[in-house]
Amino acid sequence: MKSKRDIKTIGIFYHRYRNGGVERVISLLIPVYIEMGYRIVLITEEEPNSEDYDLPKEVERITIGDTWKVMEGSESKEDRKKQFKAALEDCKIDVIVYEALMSPLAFEDIQLINECGVYSVGCQHSVFCHNLLHLNWNDEQIKTCKILDKLIVLSEMEATYWKMYGVEATYIYNPPLEEVKVTPMEQRRDIVWIGRLEATDKRYMDVVEIMKLVVKKYPTLKLCIFGNGTTFEVSALRKAIINNGLDGNIEFKGYIKEVSEIYKTARVHLMTSTCESFSMAIYESKCAGIPLVTYNMPYLELLSEEKGYVAVKHNDYQKAADSIVEIVTNKDLEERLSLEAYESVLSYTRDDLKDRWNHVFSTLVQQEGQLEADKMDMLIMDTIRQHAGIMTSKYKILRDMCREVIDEGMIESALYAKEQGKGIVVYPYGKEGKRVEELLKNNGITLDYVLDKTAVSETVRIKRLNELEEENTANYLYIISSSNPMYYDEIREYISRYVEEENIYDMCPRDVYEESITEGLKIW
Repeated sequence: MKSKRDIKTIGIFYHRYRNGGVERVISLLIPVYIEMGYRIVLITEEEPNSEDYDLPKEVERITIGDTWKVMEGSESKEDRKKQFKAALEDCKIDVIVYEALMSPLAFEDIQLINECGVYSVGCQHSVFCHNLLHLNWNDEQIKTCKILDKLIVLSEMEATYWKMYGVEATYIYNPPLEEVKVTPMEQRRDIVWIGRLEATDKRYMDVVEIMKLVVKKYPTLKLCIFGNGTTFEVSALRKAIINNGLDGNIEFKGYIKEVSEIYKTARVHLMTSTCESFSMAIYESKCAGIPLVTYNMPYLELLSEEKGYVAVKHNDYQKAADSIVEIVTNKDLEERLSLEAYESVLSYTRDDLKDRWNHVFSTLVQQEGQLEADKMDMLIMDTIRQHAGIMTSKYKILRDMCREVIDEGMIESALYAKEQGKGIVVYPYGKEGKRVEELLKNNGITLDYVLDKTAVSETVRIKRLNELEEENTANYLYIISSSNPMYYDEIREYISRYVEEENIYDMCPRDVYEESITEGLKIW
């Protein structure tokens, strides 16, 4: 039972404090809390890092066990719980602002916070339709949000959605910025695209299709891409730019910490996201008075006034291109959209934000019980979930059929290698490697060993890559099981140093893999 006590100390929990959108929002929110008179304790799973955002000296920082290490079994879940509980009690925390609702340990964390008599306020940084794009309805997150004292979301639509589940949800926008200035018209030159290189949500490959159409009407116009990406994603983007003859029109700038630098020469902000929750990128570009061309997302609070932007249908490359060209060739239109963009965010003030958070904290002490969900609301939501489940099942069937074809080819190669007297090795020994090991075992094939840089196992012999220097690798078939785009090239480069190509079976070969992924990005 939580005692009715005034809130003096706010604890903020997230995995880390660097290089990310959530982390940046936290860094902007902490000074606001301090101005409101609260003592702040930041709880992370990562030790302080040179890449961290600035942290005011009066903020205490505590580190607890790592979620992902707990999930893989290399760290103790009980130890992490004790560390979390000690932080709550020793620092006399009154409320936790929990920023990691997508964490696999979120439900257990919120349970622990509640058991300690501490108020729990969860912050939802995504939009509910995000899970549907990934053919997944996150029942665990729904369960977690229902035990929160309060859920903070980034739009009124999102608040309505969660209230239908009986969750106390309140809309509060992300902290306003002070460092972004309006760009003088004479300095504006380039189109900008900002975000992480991610295929489903951000649709970063769409910039190529759009710019192909733009340059037909405006050959000298340039687009700059700012954001992070895996080695594969950056490679796929650069290859598409070159293949389409756009290397003089599209430049990949990478990640830039100082966002104000992005908007100094920006003329139009292009956004190709399938969905967003609040979008700091839109907010920042509006603060700088940059006209926006975006796929239609009418539920976004930043777009609710229909000012300062042009919205087109998703994947309508031609309309997006035409809109960009129209803005940069029509000075009156550009100036009007620029002024509208700036004026549309003037209501997002620091004082208003403080009032909204003060209301949340004061109502925590006053509120009694949980919000009751309307029966009809729940019927609607359950029906949607049921049909989303049907769609997910169809996708899984197709995925399994595709995997079965791949697996058959791998098993045939392994059996043939055995007939030639060769041993069988799987590399690397991650989740997919273990699946392949089990599949081979079911077909009567025993592994000679597993090849991995760091894995540990009590059931199978593991060798490190450098041990291959003394191995006659011609006596084995090495099965590459990983298709992880983050390490795709790295994995194949390592093994190619020691093993001839004829002794490697790649379950996701470069030609098939790259072509299917690149084409898949366009379809998806």
